[in-house]
Amino acid sequence: MKTYWTLLQKNEKKEIAFVAAVMICVFLLASSMFLVASIILSVFILVVMLSVTWMMLEEKYRNEYLHLQLQRQYALMHSFSLLKVLLFQGLTPYQALKQSLGYIPEVLIDPFSQLLLRIEVDKTIAPYMAIAKVFNSLVIEQLFLTIYQLEGHGGYQSLHHFEYIFEQSDLQFHQKTLQHLKQHLSGNLSLAMIGTGILTFSLLIGIIGMIGDLIHGI
Repeated sequence: MKTYWTLLQKNEKKEIAFVAAVMICVFLLASSMFLVASIILSVFILVVMLSVTWMMLEEKYRNEYLHLQLQRQYALMHSFSLLKVLLFQGLTPYQALKQSLGYIPEVLIDPFSQLLLRIEVDKTIAPYMAIAKVFNSLVIEQLFLTIYQLEGHGGYQSLHHFEYIFEQSDLQFHQKTLQHLKQHLSGNLSLAMIGTGILTFSLLIGIIGMIGDLIHGI
């Protein structure tokens, strides 16, 4: 979880308090089973509920991070459309990036600002590769590589090469997004089925235990 807190730039102390509060509530809820079931069954249910809750919390932060990544990627692909227009107006990649800063979505302002600062002190490909890693996408990495090549070479032919790469990357990006969405939905379904199965199994054991107690009490 700590890794996702860092990636999401969350306050670690607040998140620890939130997770602890949730786990304590689940612990207290599960502990009530000790009043109506055997010790072994109650301990089993307690462990299961705490484990499932922990998995769900991890999945929550993972989904938040994936959502942020998708937001950034969608915003970036949209921003590249503006960037393409500015490049065809004769601006250099650095000038186009700087001018687009006032029009891009808020989620991109920090990454773009960092890129511009790095370009001012480093004219190599390093700043472009650094920002590409933020988006965790080979498609976007290819686009930033093409922009860097424009900075060095430019020209009408290079612009059309960038336009072609952008169109192909845009198509690949949307196809990959659909694939990730299907995988995400499938993963959530599997987790829900596992949790439901464990809960059903726990209830079944409880019912069997109660029937056994009734039979032995007769």
